[in-house]
Amino acid sequence: MGSFISGKPLPKGYWNNITVPALVMNGALSPGWQKTAVSALADLLPNATQATLDDETHGVSAESLAPAIEKFLAD
Repeated sequence: MGSFISGKPLPKGYWNNITVPALVMNGALSPGWQKTAVSALADLLPNATQATLDDETHGVSAESLAPAIEKFLAD
């Protein structure tokens, strides 16, 4: 995340050139600040899909991660 991990608002327009579809995920049990950061990034990316993985934290299990990625790639 580089300089974007400071807690400051993400710069609008910085992400406009990222045109590929992006999956931005968080765990439902992650801390509030992580959920806020994921939502902020998903809102700024032009082609983002946001997913929340139930019963997961930031250290998401492969068993939860794989189906979410498969669904994203299939859509």
